[in-house]
Amino acid sequence: MPPPQPAARLTFTVLPDDDGISRFITERINHHAAQPCGSGFQADPQRTAVLERIAQWAGRDRCTLYRGNTTAEVIDIGGENVTDDYLVLAINRPAGGQDAVAISPAVGRHATFVVRHDVSHLPWRDVFALPKASARGLGAKRMQFKARWPMDPYEAMFEKVVTALECSTARFGEKFVYSDDLGAYLL
Repeated sequence: MPPPQPAARLTFTVLPDDDGISRFITERINHHAAQPCGSGFQADPQRTAVLERIAQWAGRDRCTLYRGNTTAEVIDIGGENVTDDYLVLAINRPAGGQDAVAISPAVGRHATFVVRHDVSHLPWRDVFALPKASARGLGAKRMQFKARWPMDPYEAMFEKVVTALECSTARFGEKFVYSDDLGAYLL
């Protein structure tokens, strides 16, 4: 059965400069504050700082940072989508293809997602345009910000993302295991 088609396209725009992340966070806070229900959007800039660390690890010259832009109202076709509350770091892989990491600054509201070009049958842009449950079914890996002693939640997320990007395709879908002996996450 083919995957459901998105009801609205989440298009992606390149963030233009180094202060783009802080402007993005301020914009999302103001957007949610202006909503009738005052959605209680609480931002944590340290979450999106993980994307900067991943870009350093991967090589900045191979990375592009995007923000989502919903082009229409999203119709629920099986759950919430990766929304315009997310930033997406696209990484050009040396052997070809593009992997992507989506992180939202919203605390307690959105998980992190990783799409690898050699695992998913669709490009990351198409995977992230679908509901999160469908995206997981197409190979997106979901991760939460949680501390794991001796790491804080941000270091733990960085380690999990790097592990997910470096592991074999066969192990990508497996659950993370933390090795006390190695002091690292394993798949």
